Parts: sequence; structure tokens; C-alpha cells
Amino acid sequence: MPGPSPSARMRVPLTLFCALAFLAGCFSPAVTTTSTTSSTSSTATIAPIPQVASDVKGLQLAASVRSNGTLGEWIEGGLAYLSSGADGLSIVDIHDPDHPVVLAHDIEGSASRDVDLIHHPNGHLYALLADSSEQNTKLYDVTDPHNVTFVVKTALCDHTIAVVPNSTVVYASWSLCQASHTSQMEQGDVEILDFKDPAHPVSKLFAFPPVAMTVGGPKAITATSCHEMTFNAELHRAYCAAISDTQIWDDSDPLNPKITVVIDDPLVNIHHSVWDADNGTTLILGDEVAGAEAPAPTCSDKAELPTSALAFYDIKDLASPKRVGYYNIPYDSLGASESGRPKVCTTHLGDVLDGTDLIVMGWYSAGVVMVDFKDPANAKTVATWHAPGDSSVWETRYWDGHVFCSDEVRGLDILQVVTK
Repeated sequence: MPGPSPSARMRVPLTLFCALAFLAGCFSPAVTTTSTTSSTSSTATIAPIPQVASDVKGLQLAASVRSNGTLGEWIEGGLAYLSSGADGLSIVDIHDPDHPVVLAHDIEGSASRDVDLIHHPNGHLYALLADSSEQNTKLYDVTDPHNVTFVVKTALCDHTIAVVPNSTVVYASWSLCQASHTSQMEQGDVEILDFKDPAHPVSKLFAFPPVAMTVGGPKAITATSCHEMTFNAELHRAYCAAISDTQIWDDSDPLNPKITVVIDDPLVNIHHSVWDADNGTTLILGDEVAGAEAPAPTCSDKAELPTSALAFYDIKDLASPKRVGYYNIPYDSLGASESGRPKVCTTHLGDVLDGTDLIVMGWYSAGVVMVDFKDPANAKTVATWHAPGDSSVWETRYWDGHVFCSDEVRGLDILQVVTK
């Protein structure tokens, strides 16, 4: 699903515009590069995905888009859509990852912590944003990234959002809305939004039953909302990391999902993030111990227990998921940030490289970690990277031979995957 591809002719006026804006006192995110190669056309061939760990030599910084910090990100069609907290939505042209070009930033009212895209049947492309102060969800038309327009905002508190593939339906998490919206939490556990009419979304509430009739029989549910959600479009599955358990849904009817699997693992503290791999036979769960607050492990700890780990499950038989291994970072080999902020080392958000047994993760102050889980009982570190100075990596995504790292402190770092 390619996004808009700016031509070289469009970049020249943009540069002139940014120069004039700077003189007028409007400061855009700073772009720095370390590459000495020339810029390439947006029609350049996409780099092949490394298939096995031995294909990867390491990670090295190619470019940065410095800002006051970046949280959620979505990479698609040569464009990076960034949720930059109070600074709002930014759109960056990454067709040439070594030479990123900022197309839009400081969009009014777009303060946000999470972002996803809706490819609408009306031909428009929309960016959906979870508000950074957790007040609502906002929709912007980003069909033309040079002319982003506000469409609508919803009424309820949403912590994160996930668009069901090939639909206008969105699952919105209420994960941390309990404190500020207690009455909302009494009505349901996940908000289901349908943007079939973008200007007039329809909202319904999905309440978790006390006991779900799963494919393996009745299972008690203790969760109060999903946190992060991902999908397998071919299998019509939604994966819900729900703080106290992880669920697999059948989303064949996106407006009426059914809970088919519940994984309640006592070795997991916070079911925070989730992905599948190996054609839907492996499930990967990120444990954000203590919600990245004390007593979460710091980067100087040498944890012997599977805390703040990636946990791996065999889900070939959905009626009987089996935990088969876990991965912890090599704490003592990674440099942590040298600032006064807590040097928290726990999983956060990442990306499975399509069709492989490799996952790249943002690990807060520990930086970026690529993991090989071909043998999930003995998952291994493939490569690591840590920015100099203060850093806290919120999320990582892979595209075109590069890892895109949203950093709460630095903004966006773009790493080249160095291959053999």
C-alpha cells in the first residue's frame, strides 16, 4: 500500500519554503546525516530483508531527524508518520533513508502518542492519532502530506490505537484511562470505532466477559483493556496484549470480534506488546515490567529471571499455547543514558522483520536490540545500537534495509542494517 512519493521537483520549493520559515522564526526539526553517499531517486530498489541472523553484521547510524522527542511511529510507502508528543504529527520522506526530508511538522492540534493509517475506500489516506494527554483520538487527512487537514476527534479517552487491516475499523485501548476516566472504564474495555464516514465515526464498546469461551475451553479474564494490538490479516486475527493477560481475537467481523485464546502467564508482569511470526505459529510477548517504573530493572542490573523480557509461545495449537523460551538483553554490555533520568531497561515497542525470525526492539535506555528467535528456547542477540548521550528508544520499525527508531529524547534516528 504505497503512500505519496514526492518528486525531486517538489523538494526544491520545500527547501526554499523551510528557509523562509526559519527566517520568519518558524523552526523545523533538524535533519542530520552521517552518510557520504549521494541522494537517490524515490524509485530506488527496496533493500532485501535479511533472512537470518548471519546476514547481519551490525547497525550503524545513517541519519537523524532531531526534535523534542518522538513516541509512536508508522512507516509506510516511503514515508514516516511520527507522533511527537506535544509537538504533534510529523511526516518525513524516507524514500532515501540516508537523506530524510521533513514534509510536515507542528500540525495544529495534533499532539499525540500513537499513530496509524486508514486507507479509506473514498481514496483518501488518513492518519489516526491517540492524543498525548489521553483525552481523545483525532483523524487527519494526510493524502497530501504538504497539506494536512484536521477531520474530526472522538469523545473518549484512548491510550493507543490500531487499525484493523483492510477496513475503516479501529480498536482503541483504554489501558491507562482508568485514573482519569473512571466512569468510562465501567462501560467497556475497548472502544471500537468505525470511520466509514470519516467526519462522523461510530463508536461502540467491547466489554471483556468474566469468562471467555476460547477454543481451548472456558478461560477467566482478568484484563481491563488491551494495551498494544497487532494483526494477522490473512488469518483474521487480532492480538491483544492486555496488561494481565494476552488474547487472540477472531476479527473476521471487525465490529464484533470474538476472544478465541487467553494466555495468562505468571512469569509475565505486564503484557505490554505482542506480535506473531512463522505464519501465525509463534507469538512474541513484550513484558514491560512495572510499566517501566520502579522497580523495573535498570541498565546496570544483571537479571537472572525473565523480567522485562520477550517471551515466546508456540501457538500452532491455539487450544494449547505453550511458552517455549524468553530473551533478556545483555544488560552489562549495553551503555545506558548518562543523564539524570532513570536508566530503565525494559521492552517497549518493536517490529518483526516480515517472513523472518528476527525482531528489532526499542528497549528504552538500553537503545535498540535485534534478536534472533529461530530457536526461541535459545534466542540470541544479533545486533545492538545505542545513541551517544541521553536517549530512550520508544519504538523501532524496519523498512528498506533500515531501522527507524523513535526516541523520547532525540527524535527519529535512522539506522542502516549492515549486511554481509
